[in-house]
Amino acid sequence: NNLYNTVFWTLIQKGGLTPQAAQERLKGTLSGDKNEILFSEFNVNYNNELEQLRKGTTIIKRKESIKMDNGESKVRTQTVELSCDIIGDQFWEENPHLLVPYRYL
Repeated sequence: NNLYNTVFWTLIQKGGLTPQAAQERLKGTLSGDKNEILFSEFNVNYNNELEQLRKGTTIIKRKESIKMDNGESKVRTQTVELSCDIIGDQFWEENPHLLVPYRYL
């Protein structure tokens, strides 16, 4: 997950650990432990990091209305890059088409 990766690379780049040592240090840690390592050792508050770094990037296709030069609108399938929480309900409520089997689209 992104929190693990953030702490892992911070331990290597700022903490001077080897990848093996960083992995060993993180073995068995929970989210709270990782947040504490970042804050107490590197003065980094993970919650203040950019959402893209905390949530990652999701690329989906969805139908969107596109304004044409003549003033009309057409619906087109667009590839959209999102940096958001895909675990929570809001993402799925805004993108219910992702739950429909492909053959029904």
